[in-house]
Amino acid sequence: MVYAWLPAAAILSHFPISDLRVLSDYEKACDDMLNLDDIRSGRTTLSVSALLRERNTIINIRTARAMALVCRTFKMHRSGVSLAHIQGLVSSLIDSFQLKQDASNTPYTSMSIAKAFAVSLRSRVHHSRDVEIAFADGVKQGTATIALVLPL
Repeated sequence: MVYAWLPAAAILSHFPISDLRVLSDYEKACDDMLNLDDIRSGRTTLSVSALLRERNTIINIRTARAMALVCRTFKMHRSGVSLAHIQGLVSSLIDSFQLKQDASNTPYTSMSIAKAFAVSLRSRVHHSRDVEIAFADGVKQGTATIALVLPL
């Protein structure tokens, strides 16, 4: 296993993948974002990515709350987790699940979305405003990564 080669200090959390399924079954917003039914044996990464891109899931308050619930599953609200970790996971969620920013968002709307994420994450160690900034930076990073790999 790859994890056997990682030092224990490098692992923030571990959990059974079934926890994501339970979360997805329990929270419709998480199910809509994760689309776990599309990720199955026999499908290539490119085909799953294309399916997720076609779904055109927009980052809004509902999606931000779902992202926070996923981050809580990854234990991103606990001590030992830096703002860079939160930013990185947000970026990865956006890139992996092909989430899109609404080009018509105003700064107020973007701030409200970031606040919804921070309130839902309920970090035990970071101030809400700092989590909002980490979320916004993660959105920028994830969106930029998607733009680099999208076919023209």
